Amino acid sequence: MREQLENALMQKNIALQSVSKYISREQVLQSEIEQLRKKVQELTLGANRSDFRMSVQCPINRVRLYMEKTIEVCNKNSCRDCRVFDISESKNIILIASRSSTDLFGGFGLKKLSLSNYKQVKFIPLHKGPIRDMCLHPIDNKVLTVSADRKFKIIDTDNTQTIFTVNMESAPWSCSWNPKKSDELLVGTQNGTVNIFDIRNLNGPVHSLNIPAHFLGDFNPVVSVATVNEPLCPDVVLVAKLTTAWAFECNSDGTFNRYLLPLEGPFLSMTYEEKSKQMLVSSRPNSQINFARHTVAYLERTSEPDTISCNIVHAFKGGCTAKLLAKTSCFLPNNIVAGHHETRKSILLYSINTGEEVGSCPTHDNLVLDMKGLDTASGKFLVYLNEKKIEFFKFNVS
Repeated sequence: MREQLENALMQKNIALQSVSKYISREQVLQSEIEQLRKKVQELTLGANRSDFRMSVQCPINRVRLYMEKTIEVCNKNSCRDCRVFDISESKNIILIASRSSTDLFGGFGLKKLSLSNYKQVKFIPLHKGPIRDMCLHPIDNKVLTVSADRKFKIIDTDNTQTIFTVNMESAPWSCSWNPKKSDELLVGTQNGTVNIFDIRNLNGPVHSLNIPAHFLGDFNPVVSVATVNEPLCPDVVLVAKLTTAWAFECNSDGTFNRYLLPLEGPFLSMTYEEKSKQMLVSSRPNSQINFARHTVAYLERTSEPDTISCNIVHAFKGGCTAKLLAKTSCFLPNNIVAGHHETRKSILLYSINTGEEVGSCPTHDNLVLDMKGLDTASGKFLVYLNEKKIEFFKFNVS
């Protein structure tokens, strides 16, 4: 019995020594893992995104575009107030900002069309001033509009009734929904502030993002705003003003850190693609660069100092002019970017994989006010809005 006890104690001591050894080894490995994690953060946003931006991929072939459909939006002499549109395949709708065609309502609203047959369902009267921006809710049957009449509205896309109307001190210029928080919306204003609202209480903004007066004196309007939610940059709001671009990061206490992004303005528009975790920024020519640019970049975090910046993947060359403040670029299916080139009077298509031009399509009167990519069961489309029409180009890769 005593020998059995001694053997048991001996086995226990050996086991404890082994456990101690493995605990020490685990601590060393954890330290190494943490060091490697920091290095990975400083290099890229992860290998899972490399297939969206590495030029070592197989090059894409030429893209051929075919006119699928043209829909008249305005038949008046000047319709540049029809500036924006949005599309939802799941909701089967196209919404186009438009001036009212009747004298009964002299303001502006949305033309609601069926995506399946391109027929107009209804005109929804909304604002006294032009609609500057609009955004369909990613899940619910809602659309957000902002107008020069200093109001933003939320409309039910099914029954076309206005759910909320909010007056603002500064005229709103841009808007978006927060895809992570379905009750949250963002409105960029003429005085350079981004107001974040919760639709459950619209008495005032939950947060206001702005640049202090002593910093660059940047009170320029906000042309685009978007929300980012990714592992290395959670709860980040991207803001493109006329002359500067920013990343605002939310802290746990509700405050925000702001980071100036190394991008050249003046800016026309900015979009963020959730799938590829990339941003697309269009810029006008400036005193140093005599051509427009469509820049693809991704966010990156550095540890010393702890900051958020962006790394440029491609800067696609546009035309020598960019006459209107408009949304002149967009992401398309198949990892392609479309950008307006005023000098060539065309929309050019570029492969993000290779950086090469892979296709083009002509523009009506060389005017592009808004454009979007669409991937449906019936095919892939480039859709763009000009002064009088919205045009659908179906494309395939040869």
